[in-house]
Amino acid sequence: MHTSALSSSSLSDIESANTALYGPLSTTMLSFYKFFTVQDPEAVVERAKRALVSHGEIKGTLYVATEGVNGQFMVPTRKLRLFGGIITSLDTHGTHLTDLDFNIGECREDVSVDPPFRKLLIRSRDKILRDGLGSSGGGGGTSSDSGSDRLAPLPEIDWADAGPEVPAAAWHQEIQQQQVSGDDDSVILLDCRNDYESARGIFKGATPLDTVVFSETWDKLEGRLAGVDKGRRILTFCTGGIRCVKVNAYLKQRMGFSNVGRLEKGVIGYKAWLYGGAAGDVGAGDDGNANVNIESAFDGENYVFDNRSRRRNQNQTMDVKGGDDDDRSTA
Repeated sequence: MHTSALSSSSLSDIESANTALYGPLSTTMLSFYKFFTVQDPEAVVERAKRALVSHGEIKGTLYVATEGVNGQFMVPTRKLRLFGGIITSLDTHGTHLTDLDFNIGECREDVSVDPPFRKLLIRSRDKILRDGLGSSGGGGGTSSDSGSDRLAPLPEIDWADAGPEVPAAAWHQEIQQQQVSGDDDSVILLDCRNDYESARGIFKGATPLDTVVFSETWDKLEGRLAGVDKGRRILTFCTGGIRCVKVNAYLKQRMGFSNVGRLEKGVIGYKAWLYGGAAGDVGAGDDGNANVNIESAFDGENYVFDNRSRRRNQNQTMDVKGGDDDDRSTA
């Protein structure tokens, strides 16, 4: 099984594997997002609350907006399949969540000390990932407004048109080939996380955008890519993938770049492919085992905004806890 294709039905396999390895009282970390039109976010919030509040051990955050859903949770391993069924059933007006792609994190035997999440937060908001691109649902563009700090909204960006995801194995091969060839003109590798995240760890050869908050991304892109050929290969990465959806959609639709790619499931997915180990990280290689003979292309620590993962990897790379900030992406 490969981490990049964990649907709701696949959670039953993770439930069985993690229960066998870590016991019936273990807890599994996971996250997910999906961009699609939500007609009534408040109704989805109420359905989620009714379904989840009775399961007191399930804790985490679910944001619902007209542009989609975004969640990060810790779930008792024995309830993974149940949880998946609850989340995929929230869209009563369509089938957008039936193929929801869960990003599986580590499994912990005991979360009583320093738990990843301490409460269940489910609420609607203007966007599942705030971007500063105007107030209209589904995203917008920017136009100059010297008389205001706010960005003037332009026609909406279609987040479904963000270009292809690059699986971890193909990502590793492509950036390794660039480093071996020494051809700095072949690929532009952009770190779409904030500056404090990039300072903790980064892919070799990547250029950080050096943002403090995600809404600064668009000016950074315009400046960094000014004069770059529109056919140039551009690869982007973030923690779990959601930020790169918006970045690559902007690159395609606002800036006209035609050869973009984004790391599937972000740094979390890359580490799962590379190191394997916990059942929640199945998919390293194609057989669930760690790629022990492959040197990581990511140097340092992967910064996350909760405490979902504290496992130290073989090259001393680990996920470290950050603060809770409603306007900063957790993925």
